[in-house]
Formats: sequence, C-alpha cells, structure tokens
Amino acid sequence: MTIAAPKDSSRHFFAFSLRSTWIRPWILAFSPSTFSLSPKPLSIRVKLASPTAFQEPSNSPPQTRHSFSDPALLPLTHWHTLLPTDRGSPLPAFLVLIASQVSHIIDHRCAYLRHISVVAELFGSLAWKEKPGLGGWTHNSTRKMGSCLSSESSGDAEQKKRSQMIDRRLEEDQRRLRRECKILLLGSGESGKSTIVKQMKIIHQNGYTVEELALYRLTVYKNLIDCAKALIDGYRHFQLEPSSQKVKDYMVVLEEYQVDTDPNTPLDGTIGDAITYLWNDPCTSTVLERQNEFYLMDSAPYFFDEAKRITAPDYIPNVSDVLRARTKTTGIYETRFTMGQLSIHMFDVGGQRSERKKWIHCFENVTSIIFCVALSEYDQTLLEESNQNRMMESLVLFDSVVNSRWFMRTSIILFLNKVDLFRQKLPRSPLSNYFPDYSGGNDVNRAAKYLLWRFNQVNRAHLNLYPHLTQATDTTNIRLVFAAVKETILQNALKDSGIL
Repeated sequence: MTIAAPKDSSRHFFAFSLRSTWIRPWILAFSPSTFSLSPKPLSIRVKLASPTAFQEPSNSPPQTRHSFSDPALLPLTHWHTLLPTDRGSPLPAFLVLIASQVSHIIDHRCAYLRHISVVAELFGSLAWKEKPGLGGWTHNSTRKMGSCLSSESSGDAEQKKRSQMIDRRLEEDQRRLRRECKILLLGSGESGKSTIVKQMKIIHQNGYTVEELALYRLTVYKNLIDCAKALIDGYRHFQLEPSSQKVKDYMVVLEEYQVDTDPNTPLDGTIGDAITYLWNDPCTSTVLERQNEFYLMDSAPYFFDEAKRITAPDYIPNVSDVLRARTKTTGIYETRFTMGQLSIHMFDVGGQRSERKKWIHCFENVTSIIFCVALSEYDQTLLEESNQNRMMESLVLFDSVVNSRWFMRTSIILFLNKVDLFRQKLPRSPLSNYFPDYSGGNDVNRAAKYLLWRFNQVNRAHLNLYPHLTQATDTTNIRLVFAAVKETILQNALKDSGIL
C-alpha cells in the first residue's frame, strides 16, 4: 500500500484503511514528522494475519459494545480530538484503531493487536493510551506495542451512561412487545365481531360512561325505525294484512317517518305506540316464521319489546341497547386493552365482501385470529347476493383464511356465535333443509357439532382450531369464554417469542 506525503507535513496526518472479514475500515493515522520525506511516495508495509484470525469472538461482554464510536457516523472534523495534548513537542507517530464492531474490542483489544505487525523502521516502539473523541486509542512512544492501558475520560463516561440508558429503554420495549398480542377479528357481515369488541370494553375497560352511552342514541333510533320498516316490508312481501285499521294507519306513519340526524332530538311520541301495535298484531308472528325469506335484524324483537322506553323523551341507551345496536363496520377499527399480563391489540374489520380487501394490512405478526360465525344464519342469504347462503359464505371465507400463507403459524379461535338464536330457530327451520347430509334433528349440540365439522373439513393447513359456543350479547358468557381464550392467546404469544 502506497501513501504520498504532502510537502507541508508538520501537522498533517496520513491515513489508510484495512479491511478484514468482519471489521469495518480500521483507520490508521500517523504523523509524517517521524519519517524522512522524499519526493517519492512513502511506502508502508502492513502484515496481517490470516482472515480467520479476525473472527468475532463469541464470548464478548455485551457491556462494552458502545465504548467506541463508529467513525462512519461522525464528521471528520472530530478527528482533531486525536491530536496529542503536548503541542510544544514534535508530534509522535501514533496509530488509531477504530471499528464499528466495537462491542468486542475493548476487552479483547490486545488479542487483536497482535495480529497487526508494522515495519519497525516506521513505527518504532508503540504503546496505547485512550484519548477523548471517537473513543479512540492513540499511540504513545514510551511503551512497546502490546502494552494496552486505558483511562476513561469524562466524555466517555457520559457516553457510556447514555448508552446504558438507551439499552435499558430497548430492553423495556422488547419486554413490552413480547407481552403485546395482536388479535384479528374476522368473519362475515353481522357475525358478531363488533359486539365482541364492545364486550371487551365492558369487561376490560371499565365499561361505558353515561356520555358514551348517549352517543349510541341516534344508532338505536335508526335501528328501531329500520326494523319496523323491514317488518312492514315482510307484510307486503307475503301479502298479509294487519288485523285492524289502526295498525294499517300506524304502518303508514312508520313508513314515512325519518329519524332526525340530531341525536338530542327524541323520536315522535306516536312512534312508540305505532311500533307496539304493529309488534302485537297477530300477523307479525306469521311474518317472523318466514324471517329467512327477507332481511330483518336479529335484534328486532329486542328493540320492539323496548319501543316504549326507547321512544321516551329522556331516553339514554343502556348497555344492553349498545350491545344490540347495529352499525355497518367500514374500514378497520382497533382497540387496546389489558387481559391479565397480556396487552391485547384487537382489530375489527368489515365483514362485507367490499371490506375484505382491507384485511391485508392487519395480517403481519398476528398472534391469534378470532373467526366469528353466526350459527343462526344457516338459513339466511347475503345482503350483497340474495341467492348465496350466509353459512356457505362463511365457509368460503374461513377456507381462504385458514389456508392462507399469511396464517401458517397462527392459531384460529372459532366463535360459533348467536347460539341463543340458533336454538330458537332450529325447530321451525330444520338444518337438514339447507345441509342435506345432516341427520341430527333439532338437537342444538348435534347441529353445532355438525357445523363445526364442516369448518374443520376446510382446514387443510391443519392449523390449531379452538372452537367456542358464544352468545356475544351475553356479558357473562363472553367473560367465561375469554377466560379460556386468554390461555390460548398466552400460549401463542410464548410460541411466537420462542419460549415454547
């Protein structure tokens, strides 16, 4: 390697770099004042050991990793700190070794230095002394090479303290991330995903305040009126006439009524009476028996029963109202809560076909998936496609999720939801009418096991599947279910961290 010396060499330094198998450039700087300069370039010969001599030691102490600074990250103007403090005497030749892989040099520097042998005519006897700036090691000509002494400057002590503080913060972040679990709520539309999120707020976030409950007033108003109009559509669809002229008049009132967009404006006083008369009409039960042939919210009977209370001027929704209030989920909603020692980050995404393309943003590093299936929808059709059975749509969606490359290491928690409605519906709408291979009759347990078997059949990836019968509107049921789900999530988190 050849280095040319400048003419004015009294206070200049030469520098060249060496590369080994694992160390970034080592900067070697020395004063030309110790050499006899000539017009010809000055040649320096450096002898290195074999590349294997520079293998990184495996037992390097971690506490030394910030004792040096990486020269690649500092401006060259900082190199003046490497100058000797004695300005009156000739600058002694010195050698500075700086590496970015510094975590293995301080306690092992002597072992590395013996791999560098420099021509004695150029360097003479070498010794080492730590100088401020860059955490460097500068040459002192009073001791021989290999005598590695160091004294920590105040600047380096401050740097070490700052480094240790950063290390502590990084360790705290790592511990927090190990405890944080991402849960993705998936399922077709109206399967109960958003209700599960509401239950998490009730169970793990101290529930709803009065102000938060009041925010649902407008949603409940709209749900009540929409259910009444849907029931009237059922009358029209099946060509049924109400039993009295008064009910007919109320039906006209309900069809023309529009909910005020101001949530503080109560419903008209006649609405409560109109809905009560319609709900108690004998033909209504006939319409409900054929509910699978037209769309009516699952919560319609609940809202009809509570019509008088909901239409009162001073109405404030209660928790039961909020759990049954229905708003179409568009986009991705996330909620955070603590469940024991776990920090849960739960994503609720839209279940309609138009919303599913947005799920991809939540797929990375998911600890578990909660897939919701509405058991009661086995005899219903999609809003988007009237000839597509909702249960078959859920099976297709589950197939795409459980066999996706995104979830090859993810466990699936299957919520067979709305078991209460499923129990009520089986006697009047046999499951065998829609799944001919089912032969269990109206037994709820057999019917649920059959549908679970159908979901297991599409699990070609053989992911771990944890099924639960749930009633999302029942807080007690969800509390018990999530006590079991917590153990599943914890095991998955431990597997992700490599502990299990």
